[in-house]
Amino acid sequence: MSRFLNFETVTLKDKAPLETYINKYGDGSCTWSFVHTYKYSDEFTIEDDILFFHSARKETETERTYLMPLCESSKLPDALRLILDDAKSRGKKAVIKNATEKAAHSVADGLSCLLAVEDDRDWYEYFYLTEELASLKGRRFQQKRNLVNNVLKTYGDKVETIFWGSCCQGGESKGRYNEVNCRGNESSGHDNKSGDAICYDDSNYYNGADFHDGESFCRDDKSNCHADAICSSETNYNNGADFHDGETGSHDNKTCCAGDSICNSRASFAQPQKAACRNERTICSPEDPKNQGCCRTMFDTQDQTASATRPSDAGIIRDILTYQDIWLSERKNTSTAEDLAAETRRIRDMLSRRNELNISGVLVKINGKTAGYAFGAPNSNDVFDYIAEKGDVSIKGIYQYLGNRLARLVKDDFKYVNMEEDIGIEGLRKSKLSYNPVFLLKKYNIYER
Repeated sequence: MSRFLNFETVTLKDKAPLETYINKYGDGSCTWSFVHTYKYSDEFTIEDDILFFHSARKETETERTYLMPLCESSKLPDALRLILDDAKSRGKKAVIKNATEKAAHSVADGLSCLLAVEDDRDWYEYFYLTEELASLKGRRFQQKRNLVNNVLKTYGDKVETIFWGSCCQGGESKGRYNEVNCRGNESSGHDNKSGDAICYDDSNYYNGADFHDGESFCRDDKSNCHADAICSSETNYNNGADFHDGETGSHDNKTCCAGDSICNSRASFAQPQKAACRNERTICSPEDPKNQGCCRTMFDTQDQTASATRPSDAGIIRDILTYQDIWLSERKNTSTAEDLAAETRRIRDMLSRRNELNISGVLVKINGKTAGYAFGAPNSNDVFDYIAEKGDVSIKGIYQYLGNRLARLVKDDFKYVNMEEDIGIEGLRKSKLSYNPVFLLKKYNIYER
């Protein structure tokens, strides 16, 4: 007699029990992330310590569609048999979408007479080291780095970046800072460009070859600053006793730059995350008074007057949704308009429940006008999923800028970023590969014979 599995729709109250299985067996995949299963209204049941998902949206008249069950590898053969029984009890054939190699191996090890496995390259997921996306260090990322720099070089102090959301493990935080002055790693202090006549050109100042920060971007190429009479000695210029390096805690040796208006005050360099970048601001929410969230990796400030300008969560989300509506209206006559409208509805729903779903993101404005946004949520304890990213394509580098800033927001809490699939779109595949994934999570479809 066939066994019938009793499924129910995923709701917010199911988050804790589902994430127990997702974190342990989900491989960091977006397929089983709670946000993913929630936003698509998938159905689930837990039986025999196995988490089953039914994907009703992919159902056909003859096929009943499931996601790969999550459980110990030794239980996968039994789990697949239970799926076959459930589909049979409903008069349909079973199809298991987006299965990983573990399930494919289970079929090969004893169920090949019942099930067929098909590789699905279009649904491979792209994984990246978060630190690499945050730093864009090295030749492999030179083009991306140049595009990020183009936003800063073109718009200067008109660029405003606002961080928001649950910010990983540290409670709800948000920040805002002006991009014009400190162009390097946001957790380290750098020379204030506004007064620097030596390397005032952005091509020298922030191209991966200037002002060493010890963590992300490379050391200053002295050939770019040959006119620097203040620290012309290499031993003075870049030996850990000069120009704050972000790791050792060393600071500019004032005796080397007595004539430098930038560091003529010791206070200018005394605080690596404060006075050194004193013209930049990150404002944390009152819910995160100890800087335990995203703001611990951003600039800190003692400028209390700035708190009056801090946008509320409601204001940030309102700006994002207004921009999303504009973005959608510009595509209303395209062949994908219906799918994009459905995506917009899902985005609205997710953002209305952003706290429960642990969503964090970045909103970018230029000249006070929204230029783009990006947000994501955890797939597992060490994987952060990029869920949505929209930008003004007339701004060269805006998508690279958004992705880089989102990586900087979460890099202290997640080892990997998952940029999901390319769904067979050639341009999207090329773009995702260009970010140098550390690995691709292979996916398979499993069909009942």
